[in-house]
Amino acid sequence: IKAFGLKHFLPLGLCLALIIGLALPQPGAWLSSHKVGEYKVVQTICIVGIFIISGLTLKSSEVKAALQAWLAFGYGVLAILFLTPLAGILLVLIPFDSPSFAIGFAVFCCVPTTLTSGVTLATQAGGNTALALMLTVTTNIVGVF
Repeated sequence: IKAFGLKHFLPLGLCLALIIGLALPQPGAWLSSHKVGEYKVVQTICIVGIFIISGLTLKSSEVKAALQAWLAFGYGVLAILFLTPLAGILLVLIPFDSPSFAIGFAVFCCVPTTLTSGVTLATQAGGNTALALMLTVTTNIVGVF
């Protein structure tokens, strides 16, 4: 059981967090209510912390390999910032029962990858974590513009 739990920590943790969040939404709502300007304090701290922890867990050899994989990096940026949004345009043309569903798909396709979809899934699949982190950081910074 311990080996199973360690191997599937991410999906088990996400399911547990979802169940707790649905059963007890008040603590999350309270934490989310603290803002400085437009920024939610706790969420911003968590995101910064995740990026720092992800970066600190990388080995220098992995970072070096990621920097040398310029072709993979270039394709990743192209796919995330250009090809996937083009797919979103095509999804809007599909006659779904609900127009909101098509719009949701289009918006989903237009935003860069997140830590969960970019870095964590690459890590769980045994992929290049350093490259995934580099792609996630770069596309999230460039994607704003």
